[in-house]
Amino acid sequence: MKIVFTVINDLSYDQRMHRISQTLSKEYDVLLVGRVLNSSLALEQQLYTQKRLRCIFNKGKLFYLEYNLRLFFYLLIIPFDIVCGVDMDTIAPAYLVSKFRKKACVYDAHEYFSEVPELENRPFTKKVWRYLESWIIPRIKYAYTVSSSIANVFKEKYGVNFKVIRNLPMSYELSVKQTKADKKRLIYQGALNKGRGLEYVIQAMKDLNCELWIIGEGDLSEQLRSQCDQLGLNNVVKFWGKQPINKLRELMSSCTIGLNLLEPIGKSYAYALNNKFFDYIHAEIPSVSPDFAEFKSINDQIQVADLISDPKNFDTLISVINNLLNNDKHYDKLVLNCKKAKSLYCWEEEAKELSRFYRSIS
Repeated sequence: MKIVFTVINDLSYDQRMHRISQTLSKEYDVLLVGRVLNSSLALEQQLYTQKRLRCIFNKGKLFYLEYNLRLFFYLLIIPFDIVCGVDMDTIAPAYLVSKFRKKACVYDAHEYFSEVPELENRPFTKKVWRYLESWIIPRIKYAYTVSSSIANVFKEKYGVNFKVIRNLPMSYELSVKQTKADKKRLIYQGALNKGRGLEYVIQAMKDLNCELWIIGEGDLSEQLRSQCDQLGLNNVVKFWGKQPINKLRELMSSCTIGLNLLEPIGKSYAYALNNKFFDYIHAEIPSVSPDFAEFKSINDQIQVADLISDPKNFDTLISVINNLLNNDKHYDKLVLNCKKAKSLYCWEEEAKELSRFYRSIS
């Protein structure tokens, strides 16, 4: 049996899809389809097959249209038994081809796509994605998402049951671990996009006695680098760009505090349970995270983070970070809790739910 997964991004840095594809390749023939850019790295050999489509346009409405058309015609000519469209930006061709070929279609919602912050000031574009969402989701029989909050809202709006498959890391042994004698560092890893609170923590660095490491790229890459230049912070803020998973783990484990500063804009963030929250747990570093429902639910069970309501509140942000930097008793308690939580929130356990889900289809 062959399963095809479709994403719109480059495959090199997609940890979630790597985990999903690797897990299912033990039972099925798996193909992961994404796109290739001029800057893309060569793909590493995997247990599953990988295919990247090349587009003429790489951003804007023409890019989305071109990629979906290329994906549609590609799915028409390749063999598969199940096609899984990942997020709203690839589900349309997956669904249409599945209906034409009478194959099973799955929707994997990484986020509440029509409510992401990038659409907040783009009413027409938001309306288009909302319409597509309201047309597609009620017609989908098989679906899963990353948090109970998103699953609940889709159930209420569209009457579709979404299985929850959380975005958890695979267990691994730490190769490097920071000691108290090391330089204290904050770390952010992920997309450098709107609503991640990065501009506020950079501003706060003037009142913090530590370094800040930023790993990743995105829409705000140039703006954030320019902000550091203007504030004279290049000696304490380091931009690492995108990093492969092994290097990322090494960098995280040598830092002191993880940053997960989602702003309360857009329902997608309000319902989020992002992977970096768990990545910091596995690196055994406490994080500063949002007090949204999903994070609060986990933190109430075992405290691995200090939660804040909005990173724009500089006094609170600086106070919380300084407390973690200087209150050894509190910090050590959270580190110990991270060590305990690693075995509770790991992909090895979540993968069992994923396998059961696809067996129920096949």
